[in-house]
Amino acid sequence: MPKPLQDFYSFSVFANREFYKSKTGVEAPPWNPDKPLKHWADENPTNTEFDEIIGEFAIYKPVAAMLPNGRNREGADGQPVTGSLRLSVEDAKAYNFLPSRGVVPVAGQFLNGVAITAAHVANAARTVQPPLNLPDGSRLGYSPGIQVVVLYAKGETIGAPAPASGGFTDADRAMLQRIAAKVGA
Repeated sequence: MPKPLQDFYSFSVFANREFYKSKTGVEAPPWNPDKPLKHWADENPTNTEFDEIIGEFAIYKPVAAMLPNGRNREGADGQPVTGSLRLSVEDAKAYNFLPSRGVVPVAGQFLNGVAITAAHVANAARTVQPPLNLPDGSRLGYSPGIQVVVLYAKGETIGAPAPASGGFTDADRAMLQRIAAKVGA
């Protein structure tokens, strides 16, 4: 059974403030438009196995490396890569959700009493990626559906079925053959 990349997140990730409240029973902290969105938190960043502390900053490795436009950063081989993430200890502890699901900040308008600027809109379009707990010898790759998955060095896919020749798995091929037999093709 395929596992999505989310199965390798080091911390719980909540899609939005409503989901956060339904799972934790408490209201999420207020949206901070001066920061990018962050749907995970390290409640004790100075005492976890996923980071190191340098001064007032927590350094997390590895994380899925992202470009400013939200796309995956890719290596020379065209595959997604990991990087590190540096957050202040306070930012590491904090969640930052939009005020409500479906709300999109627009420059020049007011949202929750805040005059929205272009910088706020840019922050709302960025999401701080959570650290990953990857198996030894693994790396990121793309599945046939262009989903980011975790691959072992030998090419074995952890996060999705590895494609056979032509991009289909053996299970896909068998299913297509059963369908063809039923329709008389």
